[in-house]
Amino acid sequence: MTKFTRYFVVYHVAALVIYTSWAFAGTRVAWLWPMFWLTLGVIEAMVLLPAVRVGETLSDSRGRVVRTLVFDPLFALCVALVVFLIVQGFNGPRAPVHLGVNQGWRMGPPPLPGLPSSVVTQEAVQLLAWFPPALIAALAVRHAINANGRRLLLRILIWNAAALALSGCVQMALGCRAIYGMIPIQAQFFSSFGYPNHAGAFFTFMLVVAGGFWLYEREDEVPGADRLLWAVFLLYGAAVLCLCRTSILMGTAVLLVGGAFAITRIWRRIDLGTRVMVAGLSVLLPLLGYLSFFAMPSNPIRRELTGLTMGRMFKEVYERAFELLVPAALTIWRDNPIYGVGGWGFRHFVPLYLTPEQYKKLFVGAANVHNDSVNILVEHGIVGTALLVLAGVTLLVPLLLRVPPPPLGHLYPMHGAASLFRWVVLFALGLVFCHSLIDLPFRCPAVIQAVLLSMALAGTLCRDAREKS
Repeated sequence: MTKFTRYFVVYHVAALVIYTSWAFAGTRVAWLWPMFWLTLGVIEAMVLLPAVRVGETLSDSRGRVVRTLVFDPLFALCVALVVFLIVQGFNGPRAPVHLGVNQGWRMGPPPLPGLPSSVVTQEAVQLLAWFPPALIAALAVRHAINANGRRLLLRILIWNAAALALSGCVQMALGCRAIYGMIPIQAQFFSSFGYPNHAGAFFTFMLVVAGGFWLYEREDEVPGADRLLWAVFLLYGAAVLCLCRTSILMGTAVLLVGGAFAITRIWRRIDLGTRVMVAGLSVLLPLLGYLSFFAMPSNPIRRELTGLTMGRMFKEVYERAFELLVPAALTIWRDNPIYGVGGWGFRHFVPLYLTPEQYKKLFVGAANVHNDSVNILVEHGIVGTALLVLAGVTLLVPLLLRVPPPPLGHLYPMHGAASLFRWVVLFALGLVFCHSLIDLPFRCPAVIQAVLLSMALAGTLCRDAREKS
C-alpha cells in the first residue's frame, strides 16, 4: 500500500477534527453541515480502506474491521445515541400552553407523546454534530488505524491545536475585533472560539496531552521529539491569553508542576550541556513570566486576575449556576426524567420554572446550566445520559487496565512510555471534567472531539504495548 492509502482513515479523521476546530469550534449552526459529510467520509474510509496489518490482504482487513466493529460496545452505544438524538430532535416542536391562573404556563406535549422530544427541532438536531462524529472518529481509531497511524493522528491533533493557539495569539496582538479579522463577533473571543471558556478548556486539555505525548515520543526515542515543545509553549500561551480564569490557573499549574516532573523524568538521559540549558531555562522562564505580570499593570492577564480570591471565585460560581440554574434544571428534570427536554430545551423551559424575581436574575449565558452533567441530564434524561456515560466508560476502561512493566535492560521502552501517557490523558480528563462542573466545555464540539479522540488514542497505544509485551 502507498503511504496515502495506508493513512487514508487518519486523513479523514484529521479533516473532521481540523474543520470542526477552525469553523468556530463547531458552535455555529450555519457551519455544521460539512461535519456530517466529513463524518460519512470517516465511516466510508474505515470500511473501504482501513490500515492493513502484516500478513493481511485488503479484503482481510475490511472483514476484520467489520467484525470488530460489530462486537465493540462503543459501536452499539453510538448507533443507539444517534437513533435517540434523531427521534428526540424531530419529535417537536413543543409550544407553551397556559393552564390557568394557579398553574401558569407549561410546555405542551410533543407530536408523538411518550417518545423523546424537543422544543425546537432546528436547535435539537445540532447535537447530532456534537457527540456522534467524535464517537465515530474514536471507533475509527480503535479499529481502522494502525500504531503508526495513531501516532501520526496524535501529532496532527497537537499541531492543529498549536496552530489554533498561534492564530489566537496573532489576532490578539493585532487587536482584531473579528474572528480571523473577517467575521464580526460581538462577544470576547480567542482564535476560532467565540466563548473564552471553551477556548480555555480546549487549550488546557491539549496542553496536558501535548506534554504527555512529548514525553512519550522522547522516551520512545523518536527523532525530533523535542519539536513538540514548541507546541507545548504555544498551547500554554493560548490557555493564558484566552483570558479564561480557570485555564489561566490550571494551565500555569500544569506548566510548573508538569515541567518539574518532566525534568526529573528526562534528567538521566540528557548530556551535561543540555542539563545546563534546562536548568537555566527553568529559572529564566518563570522569572520572565513573573516580571512581565507585575511590570505591566495594564496587561490583560493581570487585569483578569486582579482581586480574584477563592472566596470571590466560589461566590461567582455559586451565583452563576448553583443558586439559580442548577436547582431549576433539576426541577425540570424531575418533571421529564426519562428522556429530558431535548437539545437546547433547557433555555425554553427555565423561564417557566422561575418566579418573577428569579427571572430578573437571568443573564445571557443562562441558556446553559453551567454544569455539563446537569445540563446533559435535563436535556437528555436518564436514557440519553446513560448512553453518553456508557460510551465514555467504554473509552475509559482501556486507560485503567494495567500496562506491563518495562522489560529488564531497557530504561524507557514503549511499555513505560505508554503507561505514562495514559496517566497524562487521565489527568487531562480530570481537569476538563472539573471545569465542566462550573462551566460548559462539553457543549463545544471541538472540545468533545479532542477529549474522546485522546482517550481512544491513549487506550489503543496501551493496547499496542500490551500486545508487544
